[in-house]
Amino acid sequence: MSVVQNGVGQGARIFQGSYGFSCSIWKTMTLLSIPPHYYERAIKKLPGRLSRGKRKLIEILLKDQVAEPTEIDLAIISMESQLGLRGRVSIGEIYRRAQEYGLAICPNQTILELCLSYDFLGIYSDSFIGTNLVVDPSGCQHFFRLPSKAVNFPLRSKLTSYTESVYRGEIKIIFACPR
Repeated sequence: MSVVQNGVGQGARIFQGSYGFSCSIWKTMTLLSIPPHYYERAIKKLPGRLSRGKRKLIEILLKDQVAEPTEIDLAIISMESQLGLRGRVSIGEIYRRAQEYGLAICPNQTILELCLSYDFLGIYSDSFIGTNLVVDPSGCQHFFRLPSKAVNFPLRSKLTSYTESVYRGEIKIIFACPR
């Protein structure tokens, strides 16, 4: 697995995974250990209101930060055309296939960083963020996606289990590309 210069476009890079899998790197971001009040203030400035449930999820995500600065490459992967998964597919199946191809699950802090840096107008809106499921105080599991319009926090989908079949069609998921 490696990241190579593509030569196409300005600085375009390609991730070379396992089994001949390759994809374009969409974005490189640096995750830092940041005081929680930074995120709280920044998220409050975004449009919309924060519900009590979203505030609880933000608190959970703030506790799950990287210990030292970490630079990660992100790729937006198509479930059908790139991972070859069709029909009703569970998150567990999607994650297993992505990991077989050498992709990695994004750190949960990626949700907050994308929320604060996302332009909400790109063609990648409604892409799911491939992180570990976030469990709220009531035991519900959440999976996040980038919204298609300006809101204050990525939209979430509640799940009853990791293996629940919930996805069908040509969905896009953001995964990390190990260096």
